[in-house]
Amino acid sequence: HAVAPIMSAFSESQAPTCPHSTLTSLPSPYAPEAGYNRPTAQQRATAAGLKKGQETDETAFPAPLVLPNDDLAYDPKWPTQSLRSWVREKERNEVTPDRKTIYIAAPPDIAPDLCKSVAISSAPLFPGRSSKDPGITVPAPKAQEVVDYLAAFFHGLPVKLLSPKDTPLRFTAWDDSNSKPSKKRTTSKNPTSIALATSTEAIRIRARPCPDGAFPSQLNLNDILDVVISILPSDAYALLLLIEQDMYEDEDDDYCCGRAYGGSRCAVVSMARYNPLLQEQTIRAVDLIHPWPASHCESYINNYCQQQDDSNATNPPLLKTRCEVATQSHSPEEIVDLTSSPPHSPSPSPVPLTPLQSALQAYFHPLFPIPSHHRHPEPLTPLWLTHIARTASHELGHCL
Repeated sequence: HAVAPIMSAFSESQAPTCPHSTLTSLPSPYAPEAGYNRPTAQQRATAAGLKKGQETDETAFPAPLVLPNDDLAYDPKWPTQSLRSWVREKERNEVTPDRKTIYIAAPPDIAPDLCKSVAISSAPLFPGRSSKDPGITVPAPKAQEVVDYLAAFFHGLPVKLLSPKDTPLRFTAWDDSNSKPSKKRTTSKNPTSIALATSTEAIRIRARPCPDGAFPSQLNLNDILDVVISILPSDAYALLLLIEQDMYEDEDDDYCCGRAYGGSRCAVVSMARYNPLLQEQTIRAVDLIHPWPASHCESYINNYCQQQDDSNATNPPLLKTRCEVATQSHSPEEIVDLTSSPPHSPSPSPVPLTPLQSALQAYFHPLFPIPSHHRHPEPLTPLWLTHIARTASHELGHCL
């Protein structure tokens, strides 16, 4: 019954009726109140390394929204880093003809002798449920789906799934007497170590009980990254390993969802904590109709800011005024009207969509439906994928 409250969250969410008719590339009306001052057009152009007189495309690089409770709203004065500064960093891993491919490794297989061990379980625990009774589950996203997302995110770089045939990965029992894969291994239901075996060796992975009880056990991410480093292909710009199990980094950690060793071009992301069954409160608070790029819907932004202001009961008229000023001060380049047809052109070719329009069009594509409100766990899989994809792109970003 654990999935029932989660699916109820979908039923209680607003129906996907918002047409997102007007998109904005400006910060929200809340941004000035939070203390955020957007750099000028010239400052942004300089930071992007453009020549004098050139400007950035507002619809390709929209401003941060700075909505209430955003990280930037809490710390709007955090030092920025320009594209020019990043390009000039000596620590960067350069893209070369010989090292330009990003590889994604699918979650390792599990050896039969380890299947009953709680150390390898990725099923979340709930009150009254044992590790032997996983109950209702949500289908996990596929590694290829993560690859497809990252291929779009890191446009220009090849992104491939690491061949399990060429580089097999398998969790198995750990034998202290031998670091090579062996059929004779001692097994325990609660081991303090397991092994992650490759085609040439088995590397020890420390395990411990999960501090908050969300899972039966956790694996040490530093040990896992040692494995990733050992299998890094010679032509790899970077390698990211997905795992289904929960992870921790230090003994004081509750858990860790991802980590990268940028200089070593390696990263690991755990899918465990993003399981929607663990995120009932988060799902109830999320607007499922306005993820990016629909988050640039002007109606959604203004309504969200107004609702936040009403809930705080602090100077509502000021926020309303700022909403009106922001709406009136938009330039044609900063507002995209999706309700009208493109202007007529003497050319028979249709007017191309802006990048922000194209992104919204992809969001509405029938192959990627908005999460439905049916009481079934499958609609939660795309939500799970969004969290994994976001963390994967973030961790790989440390390798750039």
